Amino acid sequence: MMKALIVDDDYFVRKCLIHTIPWQEHDVEIVGEAENGEKALAFMKGSEVNLVITDLTMPVMNGFELIKQVRLKHLGTWIVVLTCHREFQLIQEAVRLGAIDYIVKTELEDDTLNKSIERVIERIHTEEYRSVAVLDQKREAAEPWALFLTPVRPAVDWALPMRLIEPVGENSILVIPQQGIYVRQADMLEPYQQEASIYSEIDHNQWIVVLIRGIRQVTERTTVQLLTRYRDERLFYEFGYDKTGYEVDWGTLETRSQEDETALALLRQQWRSFYWIYNDEAFHSMLQKVNLHRPNVKLWMADVRSTVALWRHLDAIPGAAGWYRECEQFLFWQQWAEWLGGIRIALRHHELTEDVCIGILRAIGMVSQDLQASMNQTEVAKKVNLNRSYLSRCFKQYVGKPFQDLLNDLRVERATQLLETTNEPVYQIAEMTGFLDEKYFSKFYKQQTGKLPKHVRQS
Repeated sequence: MMKALIVDDDYFVRKCLIHTIPWQEHDVEIVGEAENGEKALAFMKGSEVNLVITDLTMPVMNGFELIKQVRLKHLGTWIVVLTCHREFQLIQEAVRLGAIDYIVKTELEDDTLNKSIERVIERIHTEEYRSVAVLDQKREAAEPWALFLTPVRPAVDWALPMRLIEPVGENSILVIPQQGIYVRQADMLEPYQQEASIYSEIDHNQWIVVLIRGIRQVTERTTVQLLTRYRDERLFYEFGYDKTGYEVDWGTLETRSQEDETALALLRQQWRSFYWIYNDEAFHSMLQKVNLHRPNVKLWMADVRSTVALWRHLDAIPGAAGWYRECEQFLFWQQWAEWLGGIRIALRHHELTEDVCIGILRAIGMVSQDLQASMNQTEVAKKVNLNRSYLSRCFKQYVGKPFQDLLNDLRVERATQLLETTNEPVYQIAEMTGFLDEKYFSKFYKQQTGKLPKHVRQS
């Protein structure tokens, strides 16, 4: 069990930290407290301490000096700093001196404090593992490794990891656009020191650090293919905000995941049922099944994305038009899961019943999947078990437009996509979007968009 010392000149902050956190659950024992750095060092002379959680601004001896002294006299002790309002300059200086992480004092007043402690302990365990790896250099020499740094979201600071990696030459780093940065152990000037520096100084809110063991000599093209597949398939499900490091064997990169078509079919059925919007148990069950079966990312996310794209037409729901653009920032399943947890609330209607809302969402899905059939409102109402006139009234209330207007919007949207991305003749596109007459389709399309289909293709 890790033994921790709390250091802060504020009595209430110390007591709040000691009594608010379920330390035993984190395998941590609070063995003491001190009001300044001098008293903390005195306590550490006679007691075993593995973790120091310290404020930075204190009388007698501040946190910066305490970090220096602990690093000098108690090598191997982990240090976490307490700060106010994310004082990044102070945090950076503390990290430079040897602190491993930080906790914001304002978190003492909400429920995020325990999560911060979990993050800190997880990071300490990761660093302890790294330290053992550094000491075992003989084994490492027999099993060459590499680091793969990949972004958490599309817009990140690419200069940050480049500053932490010191390659032996300009061409020693493999930069894969949008995917990440790959550098081998042999291509670093001081690989073990740099590995530890990257883990401690990288911004884990922007970058994921993956340690790849047992790397093999393959072409650059093969390396790019394997890393891209790993990120887009395995890491897509493995990523979690509570993790600070990942590890994978090269052999795993070369092995394709087994696909469970039955599980994918059941998940699609559960997703399209929309029960998960109202039922918490159904929602969490769906998330658990996704994490358990890890369905084919391309097929599963095609379903999810196409559904979210349809929600752009829900004019009566504030913000729905921008949901699809929000999702363009998501690179991993956890990001999707957290977002869906909030969106399911927005999809509920305070006046319409659960059955009606779910029926309308299913109706939209049915129509969009088979535009060529050109189902009318009577047919759709029958399929979702709702009275036609009742569906018509509720549809406009929930969606913000009549059924026929939505159908027209979906037809135009699909036709435009086909005109811009295929060479199909206009008459075939007309048939594919539910029109039997090409001339009527062209007239209708111009009424809706202001352009004839042939002009869209020419542009």
